[in-house]
Amino acid sequence: MSEQPTSKDAGTADDLYAGFAARYDTFFEVQEDPAAQVAFFDTIFKKHSVNRVLDCSCGTGEHLKMLSSLGLSLFGSDISPAMLSVAGEKMERLGLEIPLVKADFRSLPERFPEPFDAILCLSTSLPHVETEDEMIRAIKSMHASLTDGGVLILTQGSSDRMMIEKPRFMPVVNNRDLSRAFVIDYYGRGMTFHVLDFIHTEQQTDFLTWSASYPFIPLKEDYRRMLGAAGFKDVHTYGGYDFSPYDETSRFLIIVAAKGRS
Repeated sequence: MSEQPTSKDAGTADDLYAGFAARYDTFFEVQEDPAAQVAFFDTIFKKHSVNRVLDCSCGTGEHLKMLSSLGLSLFGSDISPAMLSVAGEKMERLGLEIPLVKADFRSLPERFPEPFDAILCLSTSLPHVETEDEMIRAIKSMHASLTDGGVLILTQGSSDRMMIEKPRFMPVVNNRDLSRAFVIDYYGRGMTFHVLDFIHTEQQTDFLTWSASYPFIPLKEDYRRMLGAAGFKDVHTYGGYDFSPYDETSRFLIIVAAKGRS
């Protein structure tokens, strides 16, 4: 991994999200309506007769929580112990019995010998690896861990539009307890993403930062190339959870790729 956190509550060399996992869920305040997301996944899952699902970059388990209403056999994995710890506490608090496993998504068959009907890799997780070759390795791992006819769903907040316009500052959260802004540095096809948090509760006033670097941000055609190299043939792209087409105006990228049947 190439991310080098540079913050007051920075991660360790082994876990980028150590110190930030507890605040990570604030990201979900700025995402699309959870009901629209659940409806999107439900439509895809029914189309592909999905029952057994792995979120291979589950983070704090927010998507597992969202999908728990669909009656699926859900599993979560992540490389970050800090994120899995938060996810485990969340599952216990909600009374959800969802297995959580520490795993690198480049080596899924080593941790999950039984294949899945669907694998999710959401929230710009794939670009955490530093090269296109490593991304293809990860996608091949996901392909190998799918049943014949299974489906892979990837989502990314960095779209073609974003990489063209290159917004530098993005105010994203301003509530009673927290104000958050993003500051983004761009270099070639990569970016360094800084999160600036001003905490202003009755008990605490503090300013915390967290950063992650992504040397290569894949875009629509990059994903098509990498998915093809990994063995996926049927690939669809969307610009939102309403199944709107992905184009130069989209702020979000969703990719749905089906594994062929042998």
